[in-house]
Amino acid sequence: YVDQSTSMNDNKWKLRREADGFIDHLTALELDWQLAVITANDGCRNVQLTAASPNASASFQAAITGAHGNMTEHGLALLASAADQGGWTQCNEDMLRDDARAIFVAISDEPDQSEESWNDLALRMISRAGQGGIIAAIVGPVPDGCEDADPGTGYVDAAAATHGMTMNICEDAWTGFL
Repeated sequence: YVDQSTSMNDNKWKLRREADGFIDHLTALELDWQLAVITANDGCRNVQLTAASPNASASFQAAITGAHGNMTEHGLALLASAADQGGWTQCNEDMLRDDARAIFVAISDEPDQSEESWNDLALRMISRAGQGGIIAAIVGPVPDGCEDADPGTGYVDAAAATHGMTMNICEDAWTGFL
């Protein structure tokens, strides 16, 4: 999930700038990876990429600035909705595989503003993942945030509860984290 609010424009460009390094690193691992980008209200993926996808970096870059709606800072709700729609004939069919561990990543400069609790949403996501899953976040540090971001409460809580990692969104480079 990439927050699509206007305040995220600089961060979306930062992510686009680091896309080549991120995709190259995934490919070098020689794993059967797949990646979906979620930005729209319905939780349906903008794109799904695999190790065999041609032009994966360009497709990833285009997707992170893709369609969005009015739930721009409801990242955990959108990720949970994406996981809910992973069944056969649904919009995210084959996004979550029975033989793989899912890593849900949220990138936002605001706290999660989902109506449901972060705990309930995290449980929904993890329960849909075949081999379990973790939540990771690139957000403002808790409790004080940073110069360009408010504290990423909700995201940081969900990451900690699932043994995921967090990174300060105000850092210059994210490739090592991604």
